[in-house]
Amino acid sequence: PPSYPLRQYYTTVTSGLQNLGIHLDASRAEMLNLSSYGFINVHHETLKIPIGTWPKNKTLKAVGLYAKVGITDGLQAMAYGPLCRGMGWSKQEVEAMLVGVRRCLDEGGVHAYLPFHVVYGQKALEGTNE
Repeated sequence: PPSYPLRQYYTTVTSGLQNLGIHLDASRAEMLNLSSYGFINVHHETLKIPIGTWPKNKTLKAVGLYAKVGITDGLQAMAYGPLCRGMGWSKQEVEAMLVGVRRCLDEGGVHAYLPFHVVYGQKALEGTNE
């Protein structure tokens, strides 16, 4: 839900990065345009990466654990630049937000996913479109 602390965190960090002139969606738009670089048979898949160990599937449970640990370990490092420089927050305001984010990750009440975009294609033979 929009009120989920992890979602609010990513939304706010994205806004802070935009204020610093960094647009995260620009790379996604560029990768989806591989045909302009001469690639053919371009495919795009969006995989759902669970956050936490809530999935019943053993593999997804392990993937979710790694995702949760990676997010938790990187929260502070990813937040300070965009939120302090990009949004004008104090370090204390950032830390207050991170308390809520860590709590929601530890409680695991929401079955959250991260989208993982996979784009691939073939380089066309030189002088052809095939």
